[in-house]
Amino acid sequence: MAARVQFEQFFTPSLASELAARPDLLKGRSLEVTLLFCDIRGFSRISERLGPGGTVEWISNVMEVLSDCVLAHQGVLVDYIGDELIAMWGAPKEEPQHAQLACRAPRSTCSTASP
Repeated sequence: MAARVQFEQFFTPSLASELAARPDLLKGRSLEVTLLFCDIRGFSRISERLGPGGTVEWISNVMEVLSDCVLAHQGVLVDYIGDELIAMWGAPKEEPQHAQLACRAPRSTCSTASP
């Protein structure tokens, strides 16, 4: 149960349950995957306008929306670096449609979050 709760921070609930039941999926192996590197265009200009408090609140909201889009399309949240989100499809569980799912995530209606 604790492992599943920890996995749910980065994976969809169904994948988290599967990983808790099958930890062998986390072992290193060769798979074809699709990665998404997404950062905010004009972040410095926007953050200067919003100030520190406004920037923290806004970036938190943006990353939440982006993360939800990734998870809604069966992606895995890999990392957050400043104003960048890194996501992956096709691992740790193989997914034949990984490229299509990755392309749909940023194009979906959930990817609109303006300052």
